[in-house]
Amino acid sequence: ILFYSATQHLQIRLQGVAQLRIEDALCLQLWNNLPPHGRSSYLSLTAPGTACKSLDEYATEIEQVPTNFCVMDVRATEIETLFLYRAGNQRACFQYDNGKLTHSTFLQP
Repeated sequence: ILFYSATQHLQIRLQGVAQLRIEDALCLQLWNNLPPHGRSSYLSLTAPGTACKSLDEYATEIEQVPTNFCVMDVRATEIETLFLYRAGNQRACFQYDNGKLTHSTFLQP
């Protein structure tokens, strides 16, 4: 997974093992905590990119967690950071095993 913040001049690259959690207790909890405007992104009855006749061709209410909403649970094995500075970029790598930091080092940017 790659994250980037232009305002912070920071790139984070995460490697790990991912598990999709679909329709379990955590998924339901997070779905119920979403505000209505957040839920609307997941209510489409068709796949993203499908041609529509109008902008109103999507569901507006749903009783249960839709099948296209899930939680991606990632257990990090390596996190690499890159700070972009005019005075010199800084790069570091952190390695994990079972959630515990096992090794860290600075890298040549």
